[in-house]
Amino acid sequence: MKDNRLAAAEEKVIKIFEINENLNYKYDIKIEGHTANVHYLYNMKEGKLLSSSADKTIKIWILSKNAYTCEITLEGHYKWVFNVIQLNNNNIASCSLDNTIKIWSGNFPYSNIKTLTGHTHGVTCIIQIKDGRIVSGSNDDSIRFWNMSTYECIENQTIYDVICCKMDSITQVDDFRLFVGGWKFLTVINIQTYQIMTKQVKFHQMKKC
Repeated sequence: MKDNRLAAAEEKVIKIFEINENLNYKYDIKIEGHTANVHYLYNMKEGKLLSSSADKTIKIWILSKNAYTCEITLEGHYKWVFNVIQLNNNNIASCSLDNTIKIWSGNFPYSNIKTLTGHTHGVTCIIQIKDGRIVSGSNDDSIRFWNMSTYECIENQTIYDVICCKMDSITQVDDFRLFVGGWKFLTVINIQTYQIMTKQVKFHQMKKC
């Protein structure tokens, strides 16, 4: 975050910590408003804070006089909302266990522009990669690529059988690789050939998935 602050979520509450020059953390601000666990926080370009929650909503928070106030609550998903991000064109994208990705306008009142469908189970993670495409991961064990000009899934780029055991993160590490993580495995994907390079690299020891 800006102004040497760090945001973290604990159940329904968002906590803002101030970081000093010695990298020590001081609890600074408590933000309340969600009615269920907060899943994801994202710092917007203009300094606002995005939060997504199991209460099926997204909230946009504004810092004013050393306190955060909720500018607006976005409703439209009908199950838990997982990732929420700001896109290069300032629009907002969110993903949910309702199997969809929603695109919201980047300006107040942040209207829902488009709902992207195609996944057959909950969508648990999204990113925008360097070339502008959105990449989404789902409990249907697929990775989908979306054209942001047409808001359509690029079917010949869909990757199936990406088994990560509850997929929860996608990271672009360079121009041709994505790391897809879950509770138990890491999968490496080539985004130029749309092939799985390394599958099921085990990095956690768990009794059950």
